[in-house]
Amino acid sequence: MSTQTPLIVFSGSEARAADLTAYAQSHGWLVLYEPDMLQTLGQVVFFYPNMVIIEDSDEDQAQTVYLHLCSVNTEPLLILSDHPENWEIPFGANVMLLPRHTHVDEIAETVLAMVYGELLPV
Repeated sequence: MSTQTPLIVFSGSEARAADLTAYAQSHGWLVLYEPDMLQTLGQVVFFYPNMVIIEDSDEDQAQTVYLHLCSVNTEPLLILSDHPENWEIPFGANVMLLPRHTHVDEIAETVLAMVYGELLPV
């Protein structure tokens, strides 16, 4: 396991936040989650996380959060969405899309790869 300790801000459903938080706690990581969009954006500004994960959940806030984060060049971003055609990602941006229901282990592997250039041991 990596010796790195990523700080992640998550925007999405409470159920996915609970899954990510449980994984993070068991691996020494930290996930910050607030259901309110403005509080989520505030976490990004004040805590300067290693990564932001946006879940394209049933609420309409995912696109709004993404646009705000892009306006201040926040990267890396991981987007969990089943509709990649709905996301305008600039060429060369450190942004990745995974299916919405990707298992938390695969999300963790992606976080390490995007933030630290590492992969979890198999």
